[in-house]
Amino acid sequence: MERIKLEELYKNRGYRATISAAYNTFIENYKQIFRHTWLCMALMALLIPVVFVVAFAQVGGDFNPLVVGGYFLVSCLLLVVEMFYYGRVAMLFNEKAYGWNIGRVVKLWLWTMLLFSVIMLVVGGFVALAAIGIIPADQSAAQSVSPMAAEAANDMAYFKIMLLTYLLIFVVILLLLPYTYVSMKYIAEPQTHMWKLFFKNFKVGMRHWGYIFLTLFVMYIILMAVSFIIALPLLILFVVFILFIIGTPYGDEAAMPGYFPWLLYIVGAVTVFASMFISIIMFYVLYYIYGSIEAREKERESLGTVAEEAALANQ
Repeated sequence: MERIKLEELYKNRGYRATISAAYNTFIENYKQIFRHTWLCMALMALLIPVVFVVAFAQVGGDFNPLVVGGYFLVSCLLLVVEMFYYGRVAMLFNEKAYGWNIGRVVKLWLWTMLLFSVIMLVVGGFVALAAIGIIPADQSAAQSVSPMAAEAANDMAYFKIMLLTYLLIFVVILLLLPYTYVSMKYIAEPQTHMWKLFFKNFKVGMRHWGYIFLTLFVMYIILMAVSFIIALPLLILFVVFILFIIGTPYGDEAAMPGYFPWLLYIVGAVTVFASMFISIIMFYVLYYIYGSIEAREKERESLGTVAEEAALANQ
């Protein structure tokens, strides 16, 4: 693999300097990055649009178990290709071999799945307990008195439960932002172990929550704007597709040309490929976030040491 030219990693940066460093690194090395990742991106770009085409083919049709099986097969293949893709991306941030990085990515994925499973169990338990107090206890009595009022009360109760669920998930996502720092540290430092990192460095990341949030928020807006421009042809095809779905049940003749599925697939593949390539800049943002936090922590330790020495000298 060709050497990637990186900016100074362990440097205290603000959110704008972090994004600027990531952008400069990506622009300066885009040819090497493309040669390094294009095959995995191409495989994913060939797999993901299959979902669009199959959804189009199933409009107005009966349930087909073969289609469900096809979706499952494509999802499994996509997951495998994703592991290979992220393994290639991880090689951009350490000097380990491809196979080692794939193993690293798989371990990180398993840790992430375990973490989210525990969180979902906790959130689900909390929502279930809250639902006991929200849902009316004696629904049969309420139905006999006023069915419409009882139905409205039930609808409001379920709305409150859904709102509570979404709010909890949103809060959890915000609280998990330091996990991005922990994950990048795990990739960038080959000698580390995830179980040690999580319990020690998650707290470190939480001290810099505001910096992580602001940097990722601004970068997310930028990527959303760029992705919208890239995906505009695909979005137009989706609008045409939705109008076709809406019009067919009302007796409109199917006006879709025979080549539409192929057009949908090709445009989808190009969109996925371009979006994935552009999104690699986000990994560099995470990389420089990690470096900035490390630099800030060293400065913090140095200030603590100086303060301690000064206190001892004054005694």
